[in-house]
Amino acid sequence: MAAMQRCVLSIRKGAEAVAWAPSPLFERIGKRRTAITLSVGSKKIVVALRASNGRNLFVTKNVSDRLSMGPGSVSYFYENGSLHLGPWVAILSPRKRTGPLFGEQTTLFKDMIKIARNMGVRLYVAQPTGFCWLSGHVIGVTLDARDRWVTRKCPIPNFLIQRTVVFSKSMHQSISKVERRLASQYHTDFLSRTIGSKWDVYGFLLSSQQLVAHLPETVPLRRWSDVKKILDKYETIYFKPMNGTQGMGVRKIIRLPRGYRWSERTLLQTYRHQLLTQEAFRRKMSHFFTRTPYLLQQGIDLLRVDQGRPVDFRWLVQKDGKGVWTVTARVARCGNTGSITTNLHTGGQAIDALQLLTDYEKTYGSFDQTPTQLVEAIDRLSLLTAQTLERRVGTMGEIGIDFAVTPQGAVWILECNPRPGRKMLRTVNRTLRQLSLRRPLEYAKYTTGFTS
Repeated sequence: MAAMQRCVLSIRKGAEAVAWAPSPLFERIGKRRTAITLSVGSKKIVVALRASNGRNLFVTKNVSDRLSMGPGSVSYFYENGSLHLGPWVAILSPRKRTGPLFGEQTTLFKDMIKIARNMGVRLYVAQPTGFCWLSGHVIGVTLDARDRWVTRKCPIPNFLIQRTVVFSKSMHQSISKVERRLASQYHTDFLSRTIGSKWDVYGFLLSSQQLVAHLPETVPLRRWSDVKKILDKYETIYFKPMNGTQGMGVRKIIRLPRGYRWSERTLLQTYRHQLLTQEAFRRKMSHFFTRTPYLLQQGIDLLRVDQGRPVDFRWLVQKDGKGVWTVTARVARCGNTGSITTNLHTGGQAIDALQLLTDYEKTYGSFDQTPTQLVEAIDRLSLLTAQTLERRVGTMGEIGIDFAVTPQGAVWILECNPRPGRKMLRTVNRTLRQLSLRRPLEYAKYTTGFTS
């Protein structure tokens, strides 16, 4: 692979197919060639080659229109008579009809585009309906020089970042169709994969002997006997949608001497219902047997701080610019007192994980190992979890993993999220947030060949 370099791409008027190569490149190949092939996304065209007398790359409007590319910072490498420009990276996300263009992810997308500029990565946001397959371009949205949203024609991406978190069945089908076509026809690389339901993930992780001891017992809800069996075994269980996100739809059930306590969380408040008899509880559960698929999961004795606030942990694991899995961020999430979830979307608070574990040890007593050792143990588990999932579902570049830690220091894997958010890092560590946005772009450059 030839060495990758960066330059600024500019457009000149002209109806001919001409490119003015940066001085370092022209000095290397200009004397031997009068024409080269420009390769952008899925398109290739032959252009006349001239010197630019500088470090910028210029092309005529004829070329920019045919390749669907606008001006800006770009990376390039020359190989076998072809000048490859890119990488072109698309964030796949629908627009909102009201409010910020991409809802609560708008700031995240803006920040990523600004970081991409300084890396020579061309980043834009596209909807599933924005792919124009016949003409070979995408209607994308990006930022102009004044950081305003603009709509432009963009090349088919070399790399896709799927950021649709909550969507309908029809949206899911549209996204899957786009992903299949990009993979099969254009050989596009992906940051994340569809890893399946929570039940699928549980099965994948069970395949690792090293992870089995860290997985709470989990069973699908099909009939009343499933509920009775797991509640006979555990005093507390969690009852959650098989495909749920952001802590929504989660219920907590506690077996009492003469009945059950039922708790559920909404965005507004926590409701508690004490069901005094098994029959009343059974009637309530019967409403869920034919609805959206649910799971029953062994309850874990979470750490609790500040008058009973439950605590769990989110590890953000990403591949770096060399394609190696690494831990980017370690965050503790504290729910409200009496809450059954810790998600920020349901009122949780984010704190640095090591800081929380250290403070907990000082206030409530020590674990079986030091807080630093505990963090290192979770690091190892998180990397093993990412590697195990990747073997089962295909190449990935990032994943968020939720852990529980008991007062004794036992570690449990709760859930995995292939499209983790960054909201928690805005309050915990802004430098880590920037790194978490940069790493997917470094990985995009690595996997598409635009590496130094």
